Amino acid sequence: MRLFRDVPVASIQSFLSRYEMHKDSPDLDRKLMLKYIQERLDSDTPSLRYWSVAIVGGGEVPVDLGGLSVGTVIRSRLARAGINPADIKTLMSRRDRGLDLRLAPDELASATEATLVRKRNEDKVHRDRGLLVLYPINAKSEPVQRSRDAKPDPARVPLNAEDVVIGMGIVFPGAAETKNRVRATYVSVDLTDVERTDIDDALDNDTEQAAE
Repeated sequence: MRLFRDVPVASIQSFLSRYEMHKDSPDLDRKLMLKYIQERLDSDTPSLRYWSVAIVGGGEVPVDLGGLSVGTVIRSRLARAGINPADIKTLMSRRDRGLDLRLAPDELASATEATLVRKRNEDKVHRDRGLLVLYPINAKSEPVQRSRDAKPDPARVPLNAEDVVIGMGIVFPGAAETKNRVRATYVSVDLTDVERTDIDDALDNDTEQAAE
C-alpha cells in the first residue's frame, strides 16, 4: 500500500473530473462529488482543502501509475448469466476506510465502521480531510482459491477485462447522517459517465460493491 498525505484538493478535483464511472453507479456521480467538494471549500468553515491518497496494490502483474510500479489486485466477477457489465461485488474493505488514520494494523483490522468514523471525526487533522483510495485491478483476475485443495468458487469467474481496471473508493469526513461520506464505487469494466441532479440522493446510497 502506498499512502500520500497532504495532497492539494486541486489534484483530487483534476482526477475526479477525468475519472469515468459506470452508468449503473449513480450514487457516485463525479459531478455531484465535485459539487460537494466545492461546497465544502466555500463554506464558512472550509474543509477538504487537503487529502490523503492511498494506492492498494497486490501481488499480481504490476502496472505503472504516475511513474510508480504497483502490483495489481484480484477482483473476479460474479458468475451471473447474462449480466453485463461485470459485477465484482465489494471493492473497498472496512479497514481501507481508515488507511490514513495512523492506527496500528491490529487496531485497524478490528475497528468497526462506527469506530473509524469516530476516530476520523475526532482527529484534528483528518476531520477536515478526505481519503481517496485507488485499486489497480488485474485484467484477468482469476478467482482466488482459499486453499490448495479447495475447489474454485462456482459463484466467481475471471474478470477478463481488456486492460487493468482502476477502482476507486472515497471517504468524506463527518457522520453518516450528515451525508458527508461516500464509501465505495461500483466498479465495472465498461466505464462510462452518468449525470444526475440530486446530491442528497447520491450521498444517501451505499453501494459498497467490491473487495474482499
